[in-house]
Order: sequence, then C-alpha cells, then structure tokens
Amino acid sequence: MSLLSLNHDVLYLIVDLLPRQACLALSSVSRGCHRIARRKAFTYIQLSTSAQLVKMHDTLIHNIDNRLIWPRKLNIDTHKIMSREAGIVALAGILEHAWDLEVLRLPYISWIASDERFRKSFIALPKLSELHLELGQEDTIADLCRMVSRPKTLHLGFAPYTTSEHAVLVTQAAALDDVKDLFLTGFRLRPVFNLHSTPMKAYPQLESLTLHNSDLYASLTLFPGIRRLFVPRVFFLTHPGPPVPRRPWRHLDHLRVRVLDLHHFSTFRCHALTLDLTPCSNIPAESDTGVVSTAAVVTCDWDHQDLDAECFMALAQMISTKSSRVRYLVLKFWSLTLAVQCMEIMPAVLASSQVIAIHCSVRKALKGGWRVTQQHEKALVSAIPGLRFYCKHYDDRAQEYDEVLSSHTDWGRVESDGDTRVVRPIAGWMGERIHRYLQSPGFCETLRFDEDEALRYTGR
Repeated sequence: MSLLSLNHDVLYLIVDLLPRQACLALSSVSRGCHRIARRKAFTYIQLSTSAQLVKMHDTLIHNIDNRLIWPRKLNIDTHKIMSREAGIVALAGILEHAWDLEVLRLPYISWIASDERFRKSFIALPKLSELHLELGQEDTIADLCRMVSRPKTLHLGFAPYTTSEHAVLVTQAAALDDVKDLFLTGFRLRPVFNLHSTPMKAYPQLESLTLHNSDLYASLTLFPGIRRLFVPRVFFLTHPGPPVPRRPWRHLDHLRVRVLDLHHFSTFRCHALTLDLTPCSNIPAESDTGVVSTAAVVTCDWDHQDLDAECFMALAQMISTKSSRVRYLVLKFWSLTLAVQCMEIMPAVLASSQVIAIHCSVRKALKGGWRVTQQHEKALVSAIPGLRFYCKHYDDRAQEYDEVLSSHTDWGRVESDGDTRVVRPIAGWMGERIHRYLQSPGFCETLRFDEDEALRYTGR
C-alpha cells in the first residue's frame, strides 16, 4: 500500500505533523507528493534577500489561482534586502494578492514605507490575525490607523525618534480594536507630555500587555483593563509621578516581572506571579511581600546557572508567611546543579508554607539525571506538611540553547509511608489536569482544592 493511496484528508493530517523543511523535501519525491506537501511547505515563508523575494514572487504569481500554496505566515527581514527596487516590487506584488495571509512580520523601514504600491497592499490585507511591525516615520503610523485587518495579536516597535503625540495616536488606532495580546517595544513618552489630556479609548478585547523598554506608567494609564502584564526587560519610567497608583492596582490574573524590578510592583495583586531571576537580582524588600504572598501560583524562572541564595531565601520566606496564599510553586531551573542547590535550601525555608504542589523543571538534563536529587526530594516532601503533589520535568537538549529533543514529565502524589512521606507516581494526564486546575481562576480565588474536580478540569 503506497502513501498516496491514502485518503487526502489523512495525507494532509500526516503532512501537517512534519516540519516545513521536511515538506519541502517530500514535495520533490513525486508529482503526487508535490501537490500535497507544497501546501504545508508554503504555509510559512521567511525571506531575507531580494533574490528570494523575487523568486518567491514569480512562483506565487505563476500559481496565482492555486490558493493552497499562498502563504498564511510571512516573515520578511527587510534589513538584509539590498536591492531596493526589485525587493519593493516583489514584496508589494506578493502582498497585493496574499488575501489569506494571517501572520506578517515586517520591519517597516523608510525605503519600503515610502512605496505607494506597497503601502496600499499592506493596508488592504484583510485577514491578518497577528502582526509584527516596526513603526518609523509618520506615514507608517498613518497606515496602521487605516489598515483593514483587525489582528488579535499585535507587536509594535517604536523608533527612538517617534514623537509622544504619534506614539499615543498609534494606541488610538482602529487596528487595536480586536487585539487580545499587545506587545510594545520602545513605547516612551516625553516627561512634559500631558497624558491625562488625551481622550481615553476602551479596549474591550485586550487581555495581555507585554512591555519591552517601554514606559510603564503611560502604558498602564492607556490600557487600564488588562488582565495579564509581562515586563520581561528593563523599562523606562519617563512619565512624572509614581510608576503605579498609590492605592493597590486592580487585580491581575498574571504578572511577570524580574525580581530586580519587583519593587516597582509592590502595590500589585495577582492570581499568578512569574519572577525572572537574573544574575543581578536584588534581594526583595519587605515591602514586596504583598505582591508575592497574595499570588496563588508563584513561578521562579532562572535564566542563568548561578544561585543567589539570599534572593531565593527571601522569596521563599515571603511564600511561607502565615497569611500567604501561595499554593502552587513552579521552579524552572537552568541546570540540574542549580536545582540541587535550591533543593538543599527549600526544606528549611518552606517548612511553614501552605504549598500543596511543587513543579520542578530543568532546562537541560540527561535521562535519569534527577536521581541526584532523590535525597533532597525526600527531605522536601517531608518538610512541607500540606504538600500533596510533586512533579519533575526535564528537557533533553544537545546544548543549553538548542531546541528540545525530548521532554520527560513525572507527576506523583505525596503519601505517608510509615514514619516517612514518599512520592507515588500518578498518570501523566492526571498530573496535567491538576497543573491546569491549580492555575484556574476558580482555584486561585477560593484556594479550595478538590481532587475530583481537578481531575475533571480540562482548562477549556
């Protein structure tokens, strides 16, 4: 039985499981495979040279009636396109007919933005659901305000010379009407700019805001209804006044910040808190206890191999306060060595906590590597009286920054065994549902754990 004798729907399902490069190779096997694999191969296209742009343009225009091979995702690296005229003509020609394009990544540099045909094609794209755009001169900002699509995910990068007036104008654009996830890079206002004189616009669909090197105060003022706030990198507080209101900020579902910047968020309250521990993390101050201890889920994510013991102990003590709401602790270690160092500390500092589940993951570890933590694991589960579930996860990679080759997750229930407590394995699907349930709004609000309900919870 040959592959091509299968039902076409089955063939398309098989092809969808293959990476794009494999689909390109498969398309060269035979005419039948070419027709099936080409659809997936062209779904995502990344172009970085004028020659690639021109070649892709000619191929697509030659097959203009075959909509199956027209891209759904297009990533253009215009900074590497040297031949401006040929590149602009090809890019404009592709966008002019890319009616099914859903994702577009495009650095919007001046020599492209000045081309009228390109601008017209970009504005008319009807189905964009995700857009990555670097804003430059005034024309590009005007194009964003005029575009037909209403993306759900929007990444906007602001040039250093963007005026405060134009930066705020972008936030008022109709293109933001349906945005659920907004990413701002370089969004900064002049200190003399009167933000409060700007008419405020409602963003009923907006749920999450991610800020890179952006003005925190201005962003929170313009987007007060967000439910999730992520500030992964250093940001600027260019606007006068406190970075956040003196009264507690409205409750967030999820807040992600660096420990280094935690003091800027001391008045925040959230269901889930993710803390990025960088090499230069400060020791959290006592005033930061509120934002840590009021979260039901706390995630500590290390992006390096060194342990700042004082910083981690301070966080653990906040988690262990008598009034703490922390019930689920997620620890993402850079290495197994770092995991061992932390687990040596945890039994003593978490003994008084009310944590009911701990999830430990390691970015790179060999199969069986967790064996070196067995003694620390026993001490940890014995030290925390209320601990009910324990999870170990590790990724297998050739190097730290390589893609994941395989992942392994082991969930277990903490039970008494005579005078000791042990972790007995449970099914993976059970652990996954418990993981989702512990992060659900219902549990985060009530802190009442019902295992039967947890095992029925799918997160949908």
